[in-house]
Amino acid sequence: MVTGAAGFVGAALSRRLIADGVQIIGVDNLSTGKLENLDSELEFIEGDVADPQALQQLPTAVARVFHLARQSSRGLSTSDPVGDLDRDVATILRLT
Repeated sequence: MVTGAAGFVGAALSRRLIADGVQIIGVDNLSTGKLENLDSELEFIEGDVADPQALQQLPTAVARVFHLARQSSRGLSTSDPVGDLDRDVATILRLT
């Protein structure tokens, strides 16, 4: 699974994994990522990995998670650093 799959880095990683024959699921809330970045062979789920309800929709049987999703607002990261940490880092614990 690649979170942030529609972003620049997530899309590049997804394309590489697919080229290497790896079956992956991409997840992105499309807040900054773009659908046109996605490889046509990617199984895509639109959702926010910081949202507990969206997490329930994700498959649980994945071998690895590449967690590249993050909020990108500089204002939020300075005005609410603890919330920013929770959204960007602690989310990985909920994915495992």
